[in-house]
Amino acid sequence: MRLPRQPYSLLLPLLLLVLSACATLNVPAPTTWNQRVLAAYNLEDGVVQSIQTLAAAGKVSKATAQSAHDKAVELRNAIDLADQIHGGNPTAGEDALGTAIKALQALQTEIQKRQPT
Repeated sequence: MRLPRQPYSLLLPLLLLVLSACATLNVPAPTTWNQRVLAAYNLEDGVVQSIQTLAAAGKVSKATAQSAHDKAVELRNAIDLADQIHGGNPTAGEDALGTAIKALQALQTEIQKRQPT
């Protein structure tokens, strides 16, 4: 059996399996503000890992990987900003975090379309 050149290329399928298992096992969704912020950061980290995996495997160009990475960094900054806003205006902070999460999910969906089957 031949192992992949990049050992972390095995990480993404494993991560997706664990996440789907969590949903199947009814792991509770984050309910507190801090839990939701942490979940958003974890989503961003997963997106960045996916980008790096695809780039290392040659499935996306360097320019595409850099563009997606830049978007992920912008969305991490949006999560930071939402957390700061939440301190003074919880409703606006919730809205800002929701917007960042939706954008991350859209970026994640775009990245998943490029995953080999």
